[in-house]
Amino acid sequence: MNFRRLLILAATVMMFACTNTTPAYQHHCEEPRPEVCTREYSPVCAVKKNGKEGLYSNGCSACSNNDVTGYNEGACPKP
Repeated sequence: MNFRRLLILAATVMMFACTNTTPAYQHHCEEPRPEVCTREYSPVCAVKKNGKEGLYSNGCSACSNNDVTGYNEGACPKP
């Protein structure tokens, strides 16, 4: 394989390796899911399995939803 082809192949691999299609979050929801949560208001931006975000009153409330995979502290960024 000549140098030019090797360089193109390496660039292509790096391009796809750096592509992240899953949303990033600080806290991961673990099993078993919470069944009872406090009513404190400490808003979090939850990331659902479909990639969409939603605002929940706290991390426990977010992770009690089986569609939520994780969350970030604070409100969701505006689109």
